[in-house]
Amino acid sequence: MRRNVDELKDENSDLKVGTVELRQQFSIELEKMRTVLQLAEERFQLNEKRILLDLDRERTTVVRLKKELDTSISGALRSAEKHKEEFLKLQREFGDCQQQNGHIAGTLKAVVTNFEQAKFEINRIGAELKESKAREVQAHKVSNQLRKKLENIQKASKHASSRTLR
Repeated sequence: MRRNVDELKDENSDLKVGTVELRQQFSIELEKMRTVLQLAEERFQLNEKRILLDLDRERTTVVRLKKELDTSISGALRSAEKHKEEFLKLQREFGDCQQQNGHIAGTLKAVVTNFEQAKFEINRIGAELKESKAREVQAHKVSNQLRKKLENIQKASKHASSRTLR
């Protein structure tokens, strides 16, 4: 019986030593996992900052493009009004000049030329407006893509965090 007690004491001592070693190994592994988690968190924060900066740049671009569009529209409207006024003025001149048969051909040609120039300018401005709108739509798409990337990164980070804690 005494021998049995001694064996149990030895076994108990071995188990205590094993427990201490396991605790030390566990502490080392736990510290490694904390380090990995901290590095992952830092990478996530850096990515988040980069994405937020990209979003801010895109928002700034959208605001700038909207201002350009507004400026283009205002300019187009002023130009159209100016051409309209010029056209009306030329029409009045044409009515006054109808009595002068020889002068009619020259005046008519000038009116037609100005009208074609106004039409060309309106078409050019219309093309510029379409281009500005396309840039605005593209900037909006890029902004949405960046927002989705941020959401995906946040989801991946949450998933990684939950895996690490397990």
